Amino acid sequence: MKNLTQVQSERIKIAWGLLCEPSTSLEKVQKISELLKGFDPKVDKQLAAVSSAATKIDQIKKGAIIDLSLEKLPDKTEKQKKRKKMILLFLSRWRDLNSEVQRLNSLATAQSIKSASSLKDTKVIKAGQILTTLKGPLGLITIAAAGIVAVNNLLINKSVDVTVVNQGCRPIRPLVEAKINLPGLKLPSSPINSGSQDTARLPALNLTITSSGSNINLTALGLSRSYSLPGEIKDIVYDGRSLIGNTTNIDLSSSKQHKVVVVCQ
Repeated sequence: MKNLTQVQSERIKIAWGLLCEPSTSLEKVQKISELLKGFDPKVDKQLAAVSSAATKIDQIKKGAIIDLSLEKLPDKTEKQKKRKKMILLFLSRWRDLNSEVQRLNSLATAQSIKSASSLKDTKVIKAGQILTTLKGPLGLITIAAAGIVAVNNLLINKSVDVTVVNQGCRPIRPLVEAKINLPGLKLPSSPINSGSQDTARLPALNLTITSSGSNINLTALGLSRSYSLPGEIKDIVYDGRSLIGNTTNIDLSSSKQHKVVVVCQ
């Protein structure tokens, strides 16, 4: 695929954000289609399949909200069996689309990082545009790593390890599939499954995390990003302290190693 324009990258980021939400609807599927149509033949094919499946579900129940974390569906009556079959088909198509858009988002992110790191006439790495690509609980601890304005020497000489533990949650996906060649920065390259953990290497920065309800806002070096947490997440614990329902100031330089536990059970 040829290099993406800034407008294309922004549309991909918005669509990826909608795909990462815990539920969806026909209206949301239509919005994703508007954002991504014409980008890639594979994506267009998946968009058509998802739109068709979502339309059939909406015909049964107008304005239906589809929970993407559904594990069991009632199938005692013929109507329930029909709806279950449609939803399972939709979820299969949704996963296929999710995979293709994740690929596009990874390309957009890698392109942004490559553009930022290729600057040779300054010591400052300008990666603020990547801020909007970070999604999910892993994004809460990596926002400052890829979405900040930092000096090369700071990244190289003052980085820390943050262990991310998945306690009973759906797999925590990597932020990008492509390898990021940025000094002092190393992100997990594969999903972190329930009961597993992985380590990210990040710049030793000061962060402020404010949590209210299902919304979390993270600020670093004057940049801010808000997240809506999936309903399954019960708590996010940083070095033994809960981040949910609190305002927490974090100094990553206080230790060479830190631990974040994402709790769902």
